[in-house]
Amino acid sequence: TMARRRKAASAARHPQAGKAVEAGAEKKDVLKRERTLTDDIMTVIFLAEIALVFYHVHDDRTWLAILIGALAGVSVVIYLSKRTAAAFGWWLSETVLNTSWTPFEDRRPLLKRQTMKKFTDQSWQLVIHASMAIVEYWLVFVDTPGAPEQNFFDNTSLCWFAPGEQVHSTSMEVFYVVQLSIWIVTCFSHRFVEARHKDYYQMYVHHIATIGLVAASWMCGYLRI
Repeated sequence: TMARRRKAASAARHPQAGKAVEAGAEKKDVLKRERTLTDDIMTVIFLAEIALVFYHVHDDRTWLAILIGALAGVSVVIYLSKRTAAAFGWWLSETVLNTSWTPFEDRRPLLKRQTMKKFTDQSWQLVIHASMAIVEYWLVFVDTPGAPEQNFFDNTSLCWFAPGEQVHSTSMEVFYVVQLSIWIVTCFSHRFVEARHKDYYQMYVHHIATIGLVAASWMCGYLRI
């Protein structure tokens, strides 16, 4: 539209003003890092979940090492995914999204700090969840031990057999630990590292609930759910 073109042209002539507008838009989506009772209660619950998970494996050095290794590995993968996505986003913004047929106001969008941050955040989540989906498919349809009647994907009643009656591979349990590590790292970053957005509390509840569900099903032996 003409209004967008005039706004983009003005930002090009006055880059400092354009940055001020972008900063103002960014601040509207960011909450002040203030300590509240709700935040403290949720943080205590989150830390208690971590303590419970480590207590569950504290007397088993093998699984303790797997858990610590998974936490470290997930952190490294997220970091590398963000760096790679940032480099790819810069190239994408400078080439594919910066052509003569691209509307002037839409050129080089990923050079904006907030837009690039959202792009890198979504990129590492795409890498993690796409990878996990592939592994899940392999675990359910390829690595499921036992006879065909043990296929709990087609027969969901098998998911509720007592833990001692469930047949699952070591790969399944390792996968559970990796998934649990992903949510712990994500929740830790959400609480202590990232800027707080308007959906801070909603996402915090989501992370805590997910960690609780995954940890409980793992520790109780109901790996099929």
